[in-house]
Amino acid sequence: MNRFRHMFKNYLTTAWNILLKNKLYSAINILGLAVGLSACILIALYVLSELSYDKHWKNADQIYRINAQTRLPGSPPSRSTLTATQLLPALQNYFPAELETGARMWELDLADIVVNDSVYQESIMMVDKGFVDLFELDLVTGSFDDVFATLNNIALSEDVATRFFGGSDAIGELIQVPAKFPMPARDYLVSAVYKPASENTVLSLPAIAPIDEMALSSMYSWSSPIVQTFIGLEADIDKESFAANFPDLINLHAKFPDSFTNDGSFSPAEVLEYELQAITDIYLNPWSESDAINAGSKTTNLIFSFIAVLVLTIACINFIVLTVAKSTRRNKEVAVRKVMGARRKALILQFLSEAVLITLIAVVVGLVLLELTMPLFALFSGTELSVNYASPLTYLLLLGMVFLVGVAGGFYPALVLSGFRPSRSLNNSQSLNSRGGFYARNALVVFQFVVSVSLIIATTAIFLQSRFATSTNLGFNPDNLLLIENTYRIDVDRRELLKQEINRIDGVVSSGFSLFRPGTGSNFRSIVTVLPSGDSSLVESTPITLGANSIDSEFFDTYRMPIVAGRNYDESYQRDQIPRSLDSESGLVLEANVIISEAAVQVLGFSSPNDALGRHIRTSYGIGRGPGIFDLTIIGVVANSRFRTARGEISPEIFYFDSILRTNLTVRFEGEPQQLLSAVTEIWPFFIDDVALSTEFVDQIVNSQFSDVETQRNVLAGFSMLTVIVACLGLLGMSAFTVEQRTKEIGLRKVMGAKIGDIVRLLVWQFSKPVLVANLIAWPITVWIMIRWLESFSNRIDSLWLLPLCLATGVISLLFMWITVAGSTSQIARRSPIHALRYE
Repeated sequence: MNRFRHMFKNYLTTAWNILLKNKLYSAINILGLAVGLSACILIALYVLSELSYDKHWKNADQIYRINAQTRLPGSPPSRSTLTATQLLPALQNYFPAELETGARMWELDLADIVVNDSVYQESIMMVDKGFVDLFELDLVTGSFDDVFATLNNIALSEDVATRFFGGSDAIGELIQVPAKFPMPARDYLVSAVYKPASENTVLSLPAIAPIDEMALSSMYSWSSPIVQTFIGLEADIDKESFAANFPDLINLHAKFPDSFTNDGSFSPAEVLEYELQAITDIYLNPWSESDAINAGSKTTNLIFSFIAVLVLTIACINFIVLTVAKSTRRNKEVAVRKVMGARRKALILQFLSEAVLITLIAVVVGLVLLELTMPLFALFSGTELSVNYASPLTYLLLLGMVFLVGVAGGFYPALVLSGFRPSRSLNNSQSLNSRGGFYARNALVVFQFVVSVSLIIATTAIFLQSRFATSTNLGFNPDNLLLIENTYRIDVDRRELLKQEINRIDGVVSSGFSLFRPGTGSNFRSIVTVLPSGDSSLVESTPITLGANSIDSEFFDTYRMPIVAGRNYDESYQRDQIPRSLDSESGLVLEANVIISEAAVQVLGFSSPNDALGRHIRTSYGIGRGPGIFDLTIIGVVANSRFRTARGEISPEIFYFDSILRTNLTVRFEGEPQQLLSAVTEIWPFFIDDVALSTEFVDQIVNSQFSDVETQRNVLAGFSMLTVIVACLGLLGMSAFTVEQRTKEIGLRKVMGAKIGDIVRLLVWQFSKPVLVANLIAWPITVWIMIRWLESFSNRIDSLWLLPLCLATGVISLLFMWITVAGSTSQIARRSPIHALRYE
């Protein structure tokens, strides 16, 4: 035992002395490994955080969300996370044994909640009692049984209770919640307070209240999905077998208007499909466009993980090259040890111990760098990370990393150093410039630059693509637009008065109403049929589904959406507007004018926007007027836009001029935004004094749709910078290796009359060869990968941009190499030849 203790102590003492003796090499080695390890740990923490979403729920592997896919006539399949309100009762009747529990969830989004005469904006999740059985929230005080005893009770998360009442002791307090279709206004009694749900969840749970069946009955239709449905399956139930019964359930229970089924040509199960999605899969596998806004990315996680491995690999290669570079100074040491009886195995252990010691110090330095960079990472990515230093598992993983990286990085240098022959080392004839060593070192150089060049090209291409995505032509101008979101709380006639008052504010250019705000990805649709025309060969078409919105005559001007054919709406034309009331008993076909988009022109079969003018389309769905049937005359065609969602494909749209279905007012202005906001805030109470003004700037709404893209771009840029830093340290190591091996040659060349510039150019050119080879290998591989990646985007940069990107990266890598090698070589070349010749 004492023998091993003495040997271990000797290894550590020798390793420490070697570190102190070679301070520059040791500092570069430690810094390079520290940067690589900190980057690797940071990425690992991020990826583990992304993979942990919703896995903290009890029985998380048995909880599923039911997603819907609708196939309406003349429209591509439409995905939604919303289902019909009657789906859950139907499931509970159809699967009484398989279904453990279930719950519907409807979000009362940003309600104006009145608490002790103060108004707060907060969302409330209306849920069934089964919700608290599915998702076991930790109670602070109160009881969930009390919450679901009556419709007038509510539960608040601890942070919301603190914001409303100054603490979690809020039981018995009253809050007032206004009406929002289909839920009526209600005074709620706080009956429970629970701990906030984990940040790593797709569920937003600031407050929960019982769902109102009576209120939902107004939307009790299979064609009006408004709730999310979650179920918990029994442990022994197979997900696929359970989902296989959905078509029979839909055909048995679902009822759709004739326009949905093309007058009965399709069965309900052909119109509507349901699929189960595990709650643990939702975050990284978004089902719909609305799901994708706040979702993670499996591709991004794979890219980050790949980058982590590559950065650490580069750091290890740097360590290997630097260790071999300084090995020429230790050949006599190795020879003496061998003469004194040291075996190669002992020498390998000695050099591995040095590598492990360097790695141990690098891990400590890396953890310091990690703590310094995590706040910056949180700022750019929006994800707060932390290392659990209280867990023994953390230290086991760190020790495992020390030994794994230390052995992986030190094994090859240990083999090289322990292989020196004493006789050749003691007479200075030992050389590392054998053919095998030459190829091995050049292979390391080539591999390192392949990785570095590939990462730089890939991260730059991703950066360009993300910038391109965020600067995509939206079809409207989002700048200088203020959206007033809750005008629906004002009486219909007084909304127009509000608009007139706002238009009088200095700096206001125009304002326009719409049913939906930009970026909502609304499911509001109209199924239309093109009517035959006497002067056209077009016969009556099959039903076509169009996205629908309700606007006023100033909407297009306010958003800067150009009319490409025909005219805009005119309030002086009575037929331009949808009637406020419909006589559903008369059976008459009502008439109105309508404007469609360029994309709608194409799907409706018209040859051009002008060809669509004056044509008639018929609809009985999607105008918010019960069963009324409308004969609509196309009076205008507006340019395509990404109003519905800035990220998806352009959808065909129909725009109604409807004075009732208008809930958002958008104001275009000039000048300072805060001045306009102050003026609107001053006007607002004259129209409704018990509701807080809710506003948002449209450019911020658009930018928020790309928040995940910007996060990926920022994080990738940061990791790309780390890669360049590690690669630069590797360049310094490789140049040191080259100069170390050719010190005597440099001295001889100077004696023979070579100038400093000649020596520098010679070594720079010889070092350029592996870098050029690395670029030639990296370019086609990276270009192929990035072309495949770009194909996943509907709006993407031209792949031809990858060619100049490759050339620029090649030039940059050569410049870095030339500067580093020239700097190291010039120092040696300036020395007196006497010092160089005495080197060996």
